Amino acid sequence: PAFFYDKELEIQLKSNNRYEVIFPDGTSIETGLNQPQTFKQAKWKLMPDTISGKLFTGDNIQVRISDPEAVTSQFQERLKVGFTNKSKAVIGLSIDEINPQRGIDFLNKLIEVYNVASINDKNQVAKNTMAFLDERLSYLTTELSLIEKEVEQYKSSKRITDISSESQLYLEAAKEKDNQLNQVKFKMEILAEISKYVSN
Repeated sequence: PAFFYDKELEIQLKSNNRYEVIFPDGTSIETGLNQPQTFKQAKWKLMPDTISGKLFTGDNIQVRISDPEAVTSQFQERLKVGFTNKSKAVIGLSIDEINPQRGIDFLNKLIEVYNVASINDKNQVAKNTMAFLDERLSYLTTELSLIEKEVEQYKSSKRITDISSESQLYLEAAKEKDNQLNQVKFKMEILAEISKYVSN
């Protein structure tokens, strides 16, 4: 919470399992390790250092909580992004950081968040593409249905066995309708393949 920003808290380690937090206004809370705590909407849990196995009993730790907006600005100013020397297709990230491990953690998290955002963007593009293909397929299905009806009506009304010049025109018109029908079927097949590819 904002009322803790840029103010120091003091943590006094009473024993291997107990500690006391003294807040900027002088109030304090004594509690145990690994126990979730809340104070003025602030939530925290203090855990022992299981990696090094060190015991810090009797130590006093000063903690300063910074404004996230200010910290974000500081990290942005220290972050450097550019192409690597070896390839223009690879972007290099670096950061000026006193604590090397914190710098590594920051860059790893930045890449992780970027990858998640990139996947979300690709998924959104795929959804939009699928919606477009569904719309086009629906339109072409309707168009195909109308052309099929026209072809059937035309063929049933113009059945001619004598190949005269007039009947030749009728047959050419029927052939044109068949061509239109085949074109629409071809388009639908292409869209179906694109739809299958996007879905996968």
